[in-house]
Amino acid sequence: MDLIRKDPYRLLFPIALFNLIVGLVIWFPYFYNGGAAPIIEHMQLLMRGTMYGFIIGFLLTMLPRVWGTDFVSKKTVLSLGIGFSLLPLCIALKQAAAFEAILLAILCIFSFQVLVVLFPRGRTTRMTFAIASVTVVCLLANIGYGLMHVGVIMPSWLGSWLMALTMKGTVLLFIFALAPFLISKFSGRGPCCSLQSGKDKLALVPIPVVGIFAASYLLAGDWTAYGIAIRTVLLLISFSEALSMWKWPAKDAWFIKGIWLSFWCIVIGQALPAILPAHVIVWNHIVYIPGFLQLCLMVGARVVCGHAQQLERIEKDRFGILTILILLLISVLSRVAVDWAPATRDLHLVLAAVFALAALALWFYRYGGLLFADKKPTLAS
Repeated sequence: MDLIRKDPYRLLFPIALFNLIVGLVIWFPYFYNGGAAPIIEHMQLLMRGTMYGFIIGFLLTMLPRVWGTDFVSKKTVLSLGIGFSLLPLCIALKQAAAFEAILLAILCIFSFQVLVVLFPRGRTTRMTFAIASVTVVCLLANIGYGLMHVGVIMPSWLGSWLMALTMKGTVLLFIFALAPFLISKFSGRGPCCSLQSGKDKLALVPIPVVGIFAASYLLAGDWTAYGIAIRTVLLLISFSEALSMWKWPAKDAWFIKGIWLSFWCIVIGQALPAILPAHVIVWNHIVYIPGFLQLCLMVGARVVCGHAQQLERIEKDRFGILTILILLLISVLSRVAVDWAPATRDLHLVLAAVFALAALALWFYRYGGLLFADKKPTLAS
């Protein structure tokens, strides 16, 4: 249990992956029995049950080490694990209010840890304020969306804004804030880079930037393209600070190449609706599937191998990384083909789910055994 307290990812990563599996499997009864398509349930489990699980698991593992604070308590980790485990049950029982209540409890616990318990007073950097400001936006957006989802009447523009922030915006914001630190750390270029450094007033720069990013979702209707342009530019700046977006990382390990591809999927999926708005669902899935999911799997594998002191496994695993990327590519190609081949819509959706599940199965096969490994085994052991 002490191992999980120090490394919450060991509990939250598997639960997040389970939520992802459930979010894909719930489509199969619809394919065979018909009825209402589980679109909202699918989105809830993928974006909030899975992505939030990965983000919170990673941050609560990383922040105590980076900020020099104590690890979170066992009670906190268990509460978060139980909360994320209950989300699929709420979906199965069609209890939207319970889902929102549990998720808000999770985010309140997480926000308290980041903003109060772990926050490094006197040792703040730009990354510190970036994570803190995104945490606040995430909590407030989910509070608003939760109220709307359980029947509180709000103006249509406010409801659309809150839904955009909770379902995609806050995940993009966390990736935007974390990307430079993550890649500079993972690729051995140092614990921080210029975007995360800075003192005094410069350290506060991420707060208005995060505000601009979040407010850009208010640009709807005829102004949608401008909001997309703002977010795309901000993402490219952040990602380029982490890893040269304009040059294939030939000298880096294959999981870094996978992250580079994930970044471009996120940017492309974010930008294309401005050019081809009629196919916005297709471009959203370019973000969701090969972008967010691929990034989670690459970062998750790196974290798992790193904490098991077996980094050579992820750094040299060309077959595993490439196969996961190919499976996710086939999955997204199957999904985006729906718009252009509506006569075989269900077949494409089935194939998309099957290949995504195959990618998850391969990830578990290659790295799942290290989730609870504390250190690299020796010959003597």
